[in-house]
Amino acid sequence: MKNKWLAGILNILPGVGYLYVGVRTPFAVILLLILPAIIIGGTLDPALNSSADTNSSMSWGVALFFGVPIVAFVVDAYLAAKEHNGRIKN
Repeated sequence: MKNKWLAGILNILPGVGYLYVGVRTPFAVILLLILPAIIIGGTLDPALNSSADTNSSMSWGVALFFGVPIVAFVVDAYLAAKEHNGRIKN
């Protein structure tokens, strides 16, 4: 049995919760597609590279870009662990 809450918490670092549950396909997709997009998006955002704007170190776009997928990954890993546990019981 896999702990659903632990899977969700681990997936704050995208893909780690999936590895905990043993689901490898979403981890590969995250690793190959999503993480490079986050890195590129973060480095290209002018709010992060501009020293003129001292009031804000992060724009709303970058906050949403990071925040929304992380919440989705946490919920999905929780559900993956729940599904995994259901298969074990049956």
